[in-house]
Amino acid sequence: MRKVNFKKIQDGYLIDIRDKQDFDRDHLINSINYPQSFLEKNYKTLLNTKTKYYLICYIGKSSNTLSKKLSKENYKTFFIKGGYKKIKKLLKQ
Repeated sequence: MRKVNFKKIQDGYLIDIRDKQDFDRDHLINSINYPQSFLEKNYKTLLNTKTKYYLICYIGKSSNTLSKKLSKENYKTFFIKGGYKKIKKLLKQ
């Protein structure tokens, strides 16, 4: 588990772990929505250990926690520092 700044994302998938309603309201382009509870139950069928995954939640806490858990299972996961809230603020500048 490592934290990354949004601008450093490369060669992987951006997974938004917020609930579907929040994702449908607004989300980052090219992100995939797997709500946290769904991903926690199904990560073995949704992810593989050779691909990088960048997890994003609203402020970065949930994605950090889940990233730690998945990293222990040998998945290449990272969390977005500051989460969706910070990224949207940066994109408005």
